[in-house]
Amino acid sequence: MALFGGRNAAQDANAYPSSTEPQPAQDPNSFMVSWQQAMFKKAKEVEPKVRDWIIYTLKEDGAIPFTWESGNDEAFVELTSFDAESPELEETIWSMQEYIIYTLAIPDAGEFQMDGKGEIYLQGNEARIRYESTYVEIVDYDEELDEPVYEKVEEKDSGDKLLFTI
Repeated sequence: MALFGGRNAAQDANAYPSSTEPQPAQDPNSFMVSWQQAMFKKAKEVEPKVRDWIIYTLKEDGAIPFTWESGNDEAFVELTSFDAESPELEETIWSMQEYIIYTLAIPDAGEFQMDGKGEIYLQGNEARIRYESTYVEIVDYDEELDEPVYEKVEEKDSGDKLLFTI
């Protein structure tokens, strides 16, 4: 006797791919991979707008430090050594913020908060970015205090990536 709609075991065995076959549509990481690829593509689109400024600033100042906060559908990057209100730098700062968000694939959607810091620096003829971040997850909402309750995740992310070669 077949259960669930009259299918027999032979039909069921052929109806579903084996667990060893790649299943991009069902693989929970497939969305993450495609999202990271899209972020990389966006970073490469923004890079020409900021490349010359990065090179000039690294040669003058040695590093471009930054911090970020993201989560709850927002992401903010602050270049800590530069005045974002400066009219001369406003467009460059905006493009740099986008570039950092896309390069590091900083997430913004979801019930979490991420804080991070890093710097863009020069190593030989390479412009590089190093960073570290802490992720906290919203686990509840305190109605009396009218604020989210976070749980600190022990894993911290960090890395060092090549941006481009001069």
